[in-house]
Amino acid sequence: MEQDQKTIEKDIISYVLHLRKEKFAFATINTRLAAILLFYTMNDIVINRKKIGKFQGEKIKAIKDRAYTKEEIQKIIENCDIKFKVVISLMASTGCRIGAIPKLKISDLKYIEEYKLHQIIYYIGTTDEYYSFTTPECSKYVKEYLEYRTRSGENLTNNSPLIRDTFEINDLPRIKSPRHLTKDALVYYIRTIAIKAGLRKNVASIIIDREAEEEKEEESTSKKKDHRKSGRNIVALNHGFRKFVHTKMTLAKVDIEIREILLGHSIGLSDAYYRPTSEQCLEEYLKVVDDLTINDENRLLKQVQELKEKNEDSEYIIKGKLQEKEEQIKNLEESVKFLSDRFNAFLLSQPGNNIVYYEDDDKNDNTNDERRIKGIEINSSELNNKSIGKVIINSDKKK
Repeated sequence: MEQDQKTIEKDIISYVLHLRKEKFAFATINTRLAAILLFYTMNDIVINRKKIGKFQGEKIKAIKDRAYTKEEIQKIIENCDIKFKVVISLMASTGCRIGAIPKLKISDLKYIEEYKLHQIIYYIGTTDEYYSFTTPECSKYVKEYLEYRTRSGENLTNNSPLIRDTFEINDLPRIKSPRHLTKDALVYYIRTIAIKAGLRKNVASIIIDREAEEEKEEESTSKKKDHRKSGRNIVALNHGFRKFVHTKMTLAKVDIEIREILLGHSIGLSDAYYRPTSEQCLEEYLKVVDDLTINDENRLLKQVQELKEKNEDSEYIIKGKLQEKEEQIKNLEESVKFLSDRFNAFLLSQPGNNIVYYEDDDKNDNTNDERRIKGIEINSSELNNKSIGKVIINSDKKK
């Protein structure tokens, strides 16, 4: 048994050295090694983990990793089918970890009609549960993807996976039995898409390119390795989306604690005391929606819609002003007609007679040019035994 244990350790070390030769990142080697060691642990085979760990090499801090740019994400989306448009836009609008996507169900999304976007819950039912929001662009892709699955013959329910396995359009039994897409499958497809978009190189071509470079360059004696020569890409394949969202939220001055909540981070002691409502979180998220919208077409459509609404408001105001002016002109015409009447002119020429205006116009403090004439107040002892009397001639009778 002791010899078998040493043989196993030797084989594992050989595998680790093989991965290092192919320039795999420390984290990738560590992940694969963890799966192997777990297998032997579950089978009660004791392995010297410390010894094997010495062969993993130096862990290189990814200090030069940066976020994807909007242009790079746009290239990726252009090379996606509708399913992976949903996957990429989910990561680029919510900043979720790729491991949060496989278990998502349709019921984990709640559509908010007013803003044309979704609230989405990740890791539901676990201690890591948190919610975030998608952009309207992402919600549009989700709607198109689910409609495609319905047209294909799938019976969607709340428990249906949001992102399902691939199926052939003629394979109805497979269509009607959806399965969640695994994390490994997601990573594989995203890497393939990134290669198509020109943002990644095929692993085999990377090895060939590096071997050619090594033949031309002398081996460095420094312990510090150039980050780009270490096998690491400047942008992390999946985490680059999360950095993109974090960067945009920071630049948009989203509330720091709400930003961390929407990204699924702990906010320390505040977790127990600070509980912003979903409305408050949405209000902060709306600050960065435009910056997280990838496709220029979607952004332009939104701008056109906003301009259309502003134009409609302007037209409404202009029509109101024109109608108001028309009424003023009409009142002026009636006043001129009233004053031009010979009999009315005669009455107004008599001492003590005055024009009477409608009370509403007096309350509105309109000028004489804007007030409507109701009639003439006549002061004449001949028409009344008293010294002063009132006779109102209504303008509607056109006297």
